[in-house]
Amino acid sequence: MMTDANCFRDTHESLYDFIEEYLVVCPQCSGCARVAPLDRDRQNYLDPRRVTCQSCSYSKDWYGSSMGIGSAHDGYFNLPLWLQIAVGDRTLWFHNLRHLQYIEAFVSATLRERRADNGTGWRNSTLINRLPDWIKSAKNRKHILKAIDRIKQK
Repeated sequence: MMTDANCFRDTHESLYDFIEEYLVVCPQCSGCARVAPLDRDRQNYLDPRRVTCQSCSYSKDWYGSSMGIGSAHDGYFNLPLWLQIAVGDRTLWFHNLRHLQYIEAFVSATLRERRADNGTGWRNSTLINRLPDWIKSAKNRKHILKAIDRIKQK
């Protein structure tokens, strides 16, 4: 991912690579709940999931055949993501801390490298390639990094 503090190298991950866990707003107590696979050894994105809240003991299972991805809600229960914040009139959101750290590394880098994948060549489906222009823009770097710092304090 990074070779030094100012360089980011795209590792060809897609948004699907960050759905092993979602941090969401609990529908019962509004605390932070976690959506994760029922069986930790199985990581297929359509494997059954469970949302659990440590604060109020809320729990619900998901057994489905389709899921959504790419919004400020989890793809299984459609609960709002815990890690989201307004940046101007837009919303910056993350599935989990690993997702946040990956985007933070990209935004903070002054040198961003993109290389062809050894097996598949150039791919248009990487998370970095699919980021909105306002996140990629260097002129928004300071505002986005401040928002990320605020969201990490949550």
